Amino acid sequence: MPLDIVTTNHFVGGDDERAVLTSYLYGFTPQSEPAPSTFGATLVADLVRTESGWQFEVLRLSIPWIDGDEARFAKWSIPSPEGWKIGDATPSIVSELDSPWARGIPDLDPHDAVRQVADFYSRYSWAIDQGDITLLHGCFTEDVFGAFPPMGDLQGRHEVIGQMKSFRRLWPWMQHFGRPLQITVDEARNTAHLVVGRIIPQRPATPNGQDLYGAHYQLDLRREDDTWKISRFEYIPGWITATER
Repeated sequence: MPLDIVTTNHFVGGDDERAVLTSYLYGFTPQSEPAPSTFGATLVADLVRTESGWQFEVLRLSIPWIDGDEARFAKWSIPSPEGWKIGDATPSIVSELDSPWARGIPDLDPHDAVRQVADFYSRYSWAIDQGDITLLHGCFTEDVFGAFPPMGDLQGRHEVIGQMKSFRRLWPWMQHFGRPLQITVDEARNTAHLVVGRIIPQRPATPNGQDLYGAHYQLDLRREDDTWKISRFEYIPGWITATER
């Protein structure tokens, strides 16, 4: 069947000999009737440099959800909507073991603050979507505050993560596809502002082909212990294009 695939939420870490890459991807069947079938996936891959160049050593793919004609994906192993049940297969990706951040993969360029801020959203979305609360802990400052719909206005890391953990339990197949739209870093590289567009795979573009976002984030970040963390969070629902943020 015809299939279009788009990747988002990219991250690459490593050195000259070994590397790890992660991304989200969504695919859709553009010519299906009566409506396109869509799916989302998470990818993590280990690469090693050989005499023949870079090669995959380990490749893991998880597909947490599908939308549309399920018969098209009948041979795929999709998590149960109601959560785990006896007989379910072991997840192909276990964040606390497989993610680059859990394994301490070195940064490609520790001096490129703009790229690190862009990478931050991949780390944050991976943490909440994979239910990796330890990784999520490192995404917020202790004094974080902001607007977290539908949970409301929250104050402090304890309240933020407590609410997110409870919220995530009811939505185990969630994926926050996003694209950085604007990045501003101060001269001292200690604070930054990040605007991220939330991509909805079922409606990623306007009729004329312009990128479309179902919501966007306005995030203030602070660097603590060489790690970028959210100090102010604002999630703003509503359809926008990149020029309307």
